Amino acid sequence: MPDLLKNVLNNPVISQITDLLDQGSFLVGGSLRDLQKGLVPADIDLVVFSNVWRTAQRIARSFGASAFWMDDARGMARIAPKGSSIKIDCAAPRGLTIDEDLSKRDITINAMAFDLGKQTLVDPLGGMRDLEEGRIRIISENSLVDDPLRILRCMRFALRFGFFIDRKSQGLLRSAGPLISEVSGERIRQEIIGALMLPDGADIFSLMDSYGLLTILFPDYVEMDQGRHHKWGLIEHVIRCAREVEGVLARSEQWLPGVGGYFAEQTEKGVSRGALLKLAAFVHDIGKPSSRSVDDKGDIHFYGHEKTGAVIAGSIMQKLRFAQASRRVVTGVTGQHMRVLGLCGQGSMMTTCSMYRLIRDTQGYLPEVLCLSLADVYATGTGVDQVERAVSKIWRYYTETFCAQARDPLVSGRDLIDCLGMEPGPKLGRCLKMVEEKRAQGLLHSRADALAFIRQQETDPS
Repeated sequence: MPDLLKNVLNNPVISQITDLLDQGSFLVGGSLRDLQKGLVPADIDLVVFSNVWRTAQRIARSFGASAFWMDDARGMARIAPKGSSIKIDCAAPRGLTIDEDLSKRDITINAMAFDLGKQTLVDPLGGMRDLEEGRIRIISENSLVDDPLRILRCMRFALRFGFFIDRKSQGLLRSAGPLISEVSGERIRQEIIGALMLPDGADIFSLMDSYGLLTILFPDYVEMDQGRHHKWGLIEHVIRCAREVEGVLARSEQWLPGVGGYFAEQTEKGVSRGALLKLAAFVHDIGKPSSRSVDDKGDIHFYGHEKTGAVIAGSIMQKLRFAQASRRVVTGVTGQHMRVLGLCGQGSMMTTCSMYRLIRDTQGYLPEVLCLSLADVYATGTGVDQVERAVSKIWRYYTETFCAQARDPLVSGRDLIDCLGMEPGPKLGRCLKMVEEKRAQGLLHSRADALAFIRQQETDPS
């Protein structure tokens, strides 16, 4: 308690608003939990038994900001101080007392309150002890029924803090699992990505599998034998692949020198490329069940599963309400994930033209394809050395040759229009691509070579 009191009183946002609050104002939820753990809370959550709107306006004025209703019907107002990422939420109690309000929350570590007037902890459900012992404990089955998204939230909190889920709560999660289908795709996306943004967040797929959520949210996946080239069944393989991505990301400079902070970039708000790559690693083989065939020798094949998987992955991404940029990465990586393995078949004979085509076809997500190729082979257990060599060679060609040539193409569309009289349109674009592909083969070296080549194609397309 002394540490909690100190952490609360030393928080600059809380210290600024404490004197503005009426009696019966409580710091609650995640903000209190984080303060107890010595973390700086991202948001400040308040329950006030006085007038919510008047309290919110009073707080807003102290920050030179404005208050607005987040949920008028539920009595929830928000203040977003200028120049700060912290948000302050003021909410009416869900019950006649603070204890009743806390009893309607999801897990005990989120069901504590701090009376800012009396400077005392309110902990009717033993949340502090659970926090100290690293336990996730669901308050009641009704909390999952009232909002089934809490099933995923429990798993995310377990991963975020490295906590264990107690035995009774495990049973409640399994029983309530089918209810997750009632939750909107957008809210499910937020929880899954929230987990995948964590360093060890890929374990969310293993937890989902343990509690029966995996095949509900990703019904195209079924556990199945993958044949003699795989050590593990399909679902075990893709879960392992997502985990392997985390190791590859941690060592990405080893394979992709100069990649820097690429995987920390966001394709949309709150969605990093690294998190998307973990998701792509999980869904990359989702086309296998519908592509499975067995030949006369009894060998299992999955011909074209990457193309089928890209279509399924696109549908999943749309259902989960990802932005177009995020959908393009995951569907693209899924559709192209066999390309590096295909190039490995060329061995030391891998050509610059084949590398050029791969890079050209994966513009916007080449690092993801290369990293997934590594994770995929690690999760398969065979062909590791070949793929590692191929990834290094492709990346070296990309950084040392492809990028330089892309900045300085042999000819431009204007050249073809002015010198050869071509019309703007798809044909012109195809000609430019042909020129750069021939350049990658070492057949064209100058502007004159390129113009002569296109002129010859125009007169003798054969």
